Amino acid sequence: MKKPVTQRMYPGEIPRPTVDLIVHSDQDALIAGTPWGSGEALKLLSDTVREFLSISIGDQETTSPFAKLPGLSSLENNLRTAILIANDKIFQRCNKETYSSSCEALILHNQNSQVAWVQIGQPHILLLRKGKLFPLQVTVDLSVDFNVPSPLPSRLIGLERAWDLEVRSLVLADEDSLILLARSLIPPAFFNQKLSDDSPEKTIEILFEAAVADNPKAPFWVTLLK
Repeated sequence: MKKPVTQRMYPGEIPRPTVDLIVHSDQDALIAGTPWGSGEALKLLSDTVREFLSISIGDQETTSPFAKLPGLSSLENNLRTAILIANDKIFQRCNKETYSSSCEALILHNQNSQVAWVQIGQPHILLLRKGKLFPLQVTVDLSVDFNVPSPLPSRLIGLERAWDLEVRSLVLADEDSLILLARSLIPPAFFNQKLSDDSPEKTIEILFEAAVADNPKAPFWVTLLK
């Protein structure tokens, strides 16, 4: 499982909520979650993902309230089911009557060299391979629509009972790294930098400076998983 190596946060004009990195080593899973409202939703998400993946890893025939999709691998289906169960719990306990808690989240689940993920809101996810950055999945928030520097989430988990959920996956090489960026837009300068696969701290410093230079008012958080 790719693990967080180094990270930086920039407050900008209006600081964004803190992104929590939650690692479940036994399940080879990682959650990068941004709570909105109370922290109950993120805790429910984390606990549910850990519990379901722990059961499903040991029992491939785990009973699920959601049908498995034939086009997805077992890794992808397990992650999809865990998120759907978590969404239902958060909706029922936190937001069915009145909104009280939700979160943006990127959930990564690893098996051997394959990593599957589900993204609800931010952060963006980029692949660092051979010194070059490739966007794997990007979510633009509502601050872009309203042209404001403060973050405005466009998608949150647990606000609706039913929703569209897309699971993606990728086979990673040993030298690959993942960059997570919680920011309204990815700075264009990110893709013009000379980055090193062997120096995570230097890579984050370069990207940090590029993001600040792009818009000093915009808050962001960036981390590297190696």
